[in-house]
Amino acid sequence: MGMLGSWDGIRFMVTDETVMRADNLKRKQKARISEYEGINDTNTKIHFNGMEPAELSFSIELNALLGKRPVKTSNEIDAKMKQGRHAPFILGRKQIGRCDWMISSKSDAYEIILSRGEVLSAKLDITMKEYH
Repeated sequence: MGMLGSWDGIRFMVTDETVMRADNLKRKQKARISEYEGINDTNTKIHFNGMEPAELSFSIELNALLGKRPVKTSNEIDAKMKQGRHAPFILGRKQIGRCDWMISSKSDAYEIILSRGEVLSAKLDITMKEYH
């Protein structure tokens, strides 16, 4: 139990009172390449132009019964995305990559909604990009 990681003040943790994990964490890296053909050449030439910014994607499951209010937490993450906030992404005690990360997209799925419109459970899918 305890701290699993963090990004810009958002803590991924499991304690007796709270559960907020970053599940299905994936890191994607992609090369930037150019393809071209010579005038009298049938073979395609490929040229390496560097690396695209890496991407991290993960899901967060929020449940009010496990200590995290889904809409409030989602709104906090939205605010950080709209401000263009960037910070190191820490997993355990290690920083992922050498650069900061910023949220490039987020989607919310409200899974359990009570009769008064209160969201009891939600799943957030977040994608981040390396910030240089």
